[in-house]
Amino acid sequence: MNCKPGDIAIRVRAYADSYIPVGTLVRCISLIPGMAIMEGVTSNSTATDVWDVEWNGKRKAKDGILLGIPDAHLRPIRDSEGDDEMIRIAGIPHGEFA
Repeated sequence: MNCKPGDIAIRVRAYADSYIPVGTLVRCISLIPGMAIMEGVTSNSTATDVWDVEWNGKRKAKDGILLGIPDAHLRPIRDSEGDDEMIRIAGIPHGEFA
């Protein structure tokens, strides 16, 4: 598992038709284990651990579908397994942070 709830993470991989591109910062809200991939769905998609994420203050795409990214496509922005020091000091950012 790469991320934890509340982590700010960068997307390091994406499907060709992904709504959220590589290099985008998101906030991990909650893990949905064994979920069919929510974006880039193809006939050969498999179940994987997917994060419900917030991007630019939104949790749903324009078409109303919940934004979700596989855990394997995310890397948290923290330098250790503990809580990020700035998040501990300043709190989790709200609104647009990308």
